Amino acid sequence: MARVLVTGGNGFVAQHILSRLIGSGYPVVTTVRSKSKGEGVLEKFGVPSRQLSFGVVEDIARPGAYDEVLKANPLLQYVIHTASPFRFDYTDLRSELLEPAVSGTSGILRSIQSHSPQVKRVVITSSLAAMIMLGSDSGTINESQWNPATYEDAMKSPEVGYSYSKKLAENAAWDFVKAEKPEFSVTTICPPLIFGPATQLNSLEHVNTSNQLFLAFIRGAFQAQLPATQMPLWVDVRDVADAHITALEVQEAANERFLIVGGRASNADIANEIREQFPDLRSKLPAADSSCDPLPDGLVYDTSKSQKVLGLKYRSLSETVSDTVKSLLKFLD
Repeated sequence: MARVLVTGGNGFVAQHILSRLIGSGYPVVTTVRSKSKGEGVLEKFGVPSRQLSFGVVEDIARPGAYDEVLKANPLLQYVIHTASPFRFDYTDLRSELLEPAVSGTSGILRSIQSHSPQVKRVVITSSLAAMIMLGSDSGTINESQWNPATYEDAMKSPEVGYSYSKKLAENAAWDFVKAEKPEFSVTTICPPLIFGPATQLNSLEHVNTSNQLFLAFIRGAFQAQLPATQMPLWVDVRDVADAHITALEVQEAANERFLIVGGRASNADIANEIREQFPDLRSKLPAADSSCDPLPDGLVYDTSKSQKVLGLKYRSLSETVSDTVKSLLKFLD
């Protein structure tokens, strides 16, 4: 089968993509920031090197960062680019967040064009944040929308700065396609909060940011007070992985953008699902009252394109909560 490069192999989404690719028989190369991290990925999956290998890319924003990995793997036909800075603790917006986000995306596309003429398609993990301002509570979200945030807006808060970086990174990809007209096609996947089973964890120290909400619930951190919902749209990580891989395989996905949303849920909805499915955890949860955390009525999303072109059938909140909590409880027993 065609060989696939997956960047950011230590990431939550990337590990589910790796699992799905390997299970489907694809030979895979992944990138990590150090040799020890790469060896850790190989150990987790425990498959022969012909199925999974790694290359080290210490700094994704460095010019030519991916050159050596691409030159060392001349049989690559597909690239899934998940690696991107995710941080709210920066001190300099431009140098620590915006430039790495843009350089990481445009840089890998340039490297592919220069060193991998055999590559057919590149699928990039973007974000709902590239489409809307975080905190928006009205309007219909679809693939035609772009986050209206400006640099001045981004300077106001870390959250807006992060969403602005996602907009710039995806814009950089489409600007590259328009200007360079590469032989390969590009597809972007735009998910909101990503929940789902933490299947490749070694410890709870490395729980991804979105799943930390579940961990806080089952540890009793919100027992006294339910936190307000910051983002009501979510998707299961397994659906995100499916979207990336199907986007490689389906011709109609070439040079397209996809909104990937599993549903709407408040923190109260999540707490109530945990309460219903895990009676032993009820004492750890806040009182059952959804009225204290209402969802915005005006925020609507349209995922018809992802369902039609990628054939996605989104998992329910019930299934996602069940599988996520079970995966985390293994570390608390």
